[in-house]
Amino acid sequence: MIICQSVYMQRDLVTHFHILAEKTMVIHNAVEEVLHTPLQPDQNSERVYKFITIARLSDEKGIERLIHAVGLITVPFKYYIIGEGVREMIY
Repeated sequence: MIICQSVYMQRDLVTHFHILAEKTMVIHNAVEEVLHTPLQPDQNSERVYKFITIARLSDEKGIERLIHAVGLITVPFKYYIIGEGVREMIY
């Protein structure tokens, strides 16, 4: 049995690696569900949102893509990257 962390990962194994779907199971990471509401600046608050990525620092983790994505956020925020790896990242 192959344990997948997401349905996307499961589909990828079935589609690209020809693994039988019956040989896979999705078990999501144990995190609380978060309501996906757009962040809106609060006119009466000095709130600064905090975003954290914890990952191995390597190309396949897509950290550069995440850095680009948080650059599109229009509310005050701080973004932290925590990890170690072969990729040295200085931004």
